[in-house]
Amino acid sequence: MALPTSLIRYRARSGTFTLLFLDFSQRKAIETIINRLNEKVGTRKKNFDVEDVAGHIRDVKLRDGIMHTLHYFYPFRTQELEEILPAESYQYLSSIGVRNSRDFRYRVFQKINRDMFGFVEIDKHKSVIEEISEEFHIPADKVELALWLDEDSEKILSCEEVPDVTQVIGRYNYEMIETIIRKSYNVKVIMSGGRLGEIIKILAPFAKKLGLIYDIKVFNERVEINISGPKDFFGNKNDYGGRIAYWFHRMATAHEGGWTAEIKFVLYNKEQTTKIFSQTIAGFKDTKLKPYQELFDSEVEMRFHNAFEYHNPRGWKALREDEPVIVGDTIFIPDFTLVKGDTKWLVEIVGFWTKDYLVKKLQKLREMRKAGLKNLILLVDSKYKGKLEESGYPIFYYKSKHSGYDIPYGAILNYIEKNEEE
Repeated sequence: MALPTSLIRYRARSGTFTLLFLDFSQRKAIETIINRLNEKVGTRKKNFDVEDVAGHIRDVKLRDGIMHTLHYFYPFRTQELEEILPAESYQYLSSIGVRNSRDFRYRVFQKINRDMFGFVEIDKHKSVIEEISEEFHIPADKVELALWLDEDSEKILSCEEVPDVTQVIGRYNYEMIETIIRKSYNVKVIMSGGRLGEIIKILAPFAKKLGLIYDIKVFNERVEINISGPKDFFGNKNDYGGRIAYWFHRMATAHEGGWTAEIKFVLYNKEQTTKIFSQTIAGFKDTKLKPYQELFDSEVEMRFHNAFEYHNPRGWKALREDEPVIVGDTIFIPDFTLVKGDTKWLVEIVGFWTKDYLVKKLQKLREMRKAGLKNLILLVDSKYKGKLEESGYPIFYYKSKHSGYDIPYGAILNYIEKNEEE
């Protein structure tokens, strides 16, 4: 739930762009809002007044941003008929197949079309309500609410969890970072201190599992991670940007040392660069995020995984994104590691590319080949024949077809087993 772009607070001066994160100077203001929201739980959206809850914050952009964040903890939700009707009324409706407001509207509109030719005169409104009440065993004063209970304006304020101030500040700052990352074309993170070897074993596979396009370099006592943003490859792909933000949070909470992030992004059609430092984001590590669904980068990857997971051809297993492979100063996470006994072969699937991506991929493959990594196989979309031959690695092509994909499992295993024999 990223902050709307219009609510991002920043300072742009002399070519520098600084995000204005929320901090504990707003503690009392946030506590007041939380207390007022607790009192307002159950209020319908049409009757909810932001000024009444947060009017003490005069900066409208800050006020609306805090309220946007607080609705993560205090969402408006649609009530069920069972919540507003007497038990006997709901039991009767259930017995005739009416489970929700939409079902009830359908039945009432059927009645109006059948008995009143699809039109209710204004002076007969009250009598029609009473007739509906009697036929459907619903109190007359609940008929109209039951009819329109699923309208947005009829939603009620609820509370999933009463947050403390630290959670609100951390969540607000996370949402701000997510908004900027969703508009980014590159996110660079430099980490130092702490247990870098251990943290890379966590963050590199996690980036791969989230389907991120990234590169990791190791320089003495620091690690540099570059992640291609959604603007670089996808134009404006929000889900991809959301995954980068999720990875960013994992990095910030897992790494015990210091870090600096440089985010290049586009805001209001203008390219900007902002830097974020580990010590400048209040409450960020305390932000609780819902588990992110683990993804396959593509259907080809999913099919490759399933073929070895469920059929175990010739005794080979495919481990998904196994241990990071350090080649020179580059850290590489293959899509799969094919394993049989003590034999291991790495598999990298290439099914998407742009000109820039191809240049980066070729450069990385050449570096790994030069550094001595030999047991790597490329599985490439047949549409891109001739694009990666310069890598020096064996390439196998898969083809798309109406029923899915034709993946040359046999040819891959034949190649591996022949090389192992030699």
